[in-house]
Amino acid sequence: MSKVSREVAIIGVSSRIEIWSADRWDEYCTGAEETYEELAEKMGEGGALVD
Repeated sequence: MSKVSREVAIIGVSSRIEIWSADRWDEYCTGAEETYEELAEKMGEGGALVD
């Protein structure tokens, strides 16, 4: 569970919401963005992962 500070981020996920500390949400998004970039580099033109 995240520690919630004064500022929060309310995120909609599927059929529920999540309440995050704004700082922790920013950290998570930064890490996820790097992962998405790595995945995009591995994607082929046809949308399939290539080795």
